[in-house]
Amino acid sequence: MIMKELTNEQFDKFIKDNYYNSIYQSSTYAKVMQKNGYQTILIGLFDNKNNIVGASLILIENRQGFKYAIAPHGFIVDFNNRELVSKFTDHLKRFLKSKNIIAIKINPRIVKNKYDANKDIIYHNEDFDKNIKFLKNLGFYHFGYNSFFEATKPRFEANLQLDSNYYSMFNHIKKNFRTKIRNADKNAIIIHKGNINNIKDLYFQTKRKYPRSEKFLKDFYEEFNKTNQVSIYYAKVDTNKYLINAQQEYAKQEELCEQLDQDIIKNTNHNLKLISKKITADNLLNERKNKLKTATDLLRSHPDGIIVASIMIVTNGDNVTLFIDGYNKKYQQFNAKHLLLWKVIERYAKLGYKNFNLGGIVNIFDTNERYKGLNEFKLNFNPIISEYVGDLELVCNQAMYFMYRNSISFKKMIKK
Repeated sequence: MIMKELTNEQFDKFIKDNYYNSIYQSSTYAKVMQKNGYQTILIGLFDNKNNIVGASLILIENRQGFKYAIAPHGFIVDFNNRELVSKFTDHLKRFLKSKNIIAIKINPRIVKNKYDANKDIIYHNEDFDKNIKFLKNLGFYHFGYNSFFEATKPRFEANLQLDSNYYSMFNHIKKNFRTKIRNADKNAIIIHKGNINNIKDLYFQTKRKYPRSEKFLKDFYEEFNKTNQVSIYYAKVDTNKYLINAQQEYAKQEELCEQLDQDIIKNTNHNLKLISKKITADNLLNERKNKLKTATDLLRSHPDGIIVASIMIVTNGDNVTLFIDGYNKKYQQFNAKHLLLWKVIERYAKLGYKNFNLGGIVNIFDTNERYKGLNEFKLNFNPIISEYVGDLELVCNQAMYFMYRNSISFKKMIKK
């Protein structure tokens, strides 16, 4: 066997139908990362018949003057084939050492458990512990089972199985979430398909929670757009329609209150149930009045509407990945993000895609308040949650790695 660099065509052909295939292991993603300061290599392991039996995109970055590598989502190799994994690892270490790379970090999609949205386990990988022990014996160091976003990629991921019967899918969404989706529709939220010109809004809505620059998002869109894999959608408040809806709601509620006033005057027994109904109606009228004022102000300040939520998705075979999404917190009362994501899911279900990757979440058994909203939002769609192994590191040059670790420790001492 021999390991050598691959062309884009060789790499993409090999990974096309591979189980471990992902958008992060592609020549397109390599081009994105090249534009953002990384050196990239596409490598493949060839058997004696000159067939590729394993491959990987390798990202190389400079750390304290040392070359450190990352294989996003791990290698494209059958991790159940221990002989192959062993040979791939051995050849990889020698290949990377020849490039003066000290170590490589991977986060392979080796599943430990799968759960339903109620957190009940529906699949357990019985060979998981044995496989991890095997990787450790090959020299991989396991960074542990992190609960949050400390790893290279999220260790927990939510995936929604798409169904062409999207009415059935909608009914599987939790009731309170379905209500928010319907309310967003009533709030005159219109969903549009965008383009690269909408990157600025997407960046504004996501910059506080994602460590991605506006340039990175543009580069990502440009490269994946060349292969027709990327799309942007955004939710916009039609301020004119919103005002019309608010006027109609106010008029309807005002009419109801006037009718209740007449009923109370006619009812000489002072029916407590009727009076209670009138108080509730008056409170709702006051809410409608405030909404009418808000709608009037919004139309005056934003006559062309307001973009309040955005999403970028990537397709890969029959899979759809939610790459990044966000919303403007100032207008969160519109529930635009809820409607936006549902309409995108509905669209790709109609187009025949089979899986919608909702992206990373935190440990579903952790009660950390910081990420509670993130988890609840995605779990409301009734997805399947996959729990992966997390980060693993393979040292390729012991002497240089020792110097690298000491340089980090020395730098920390200076800072103190």
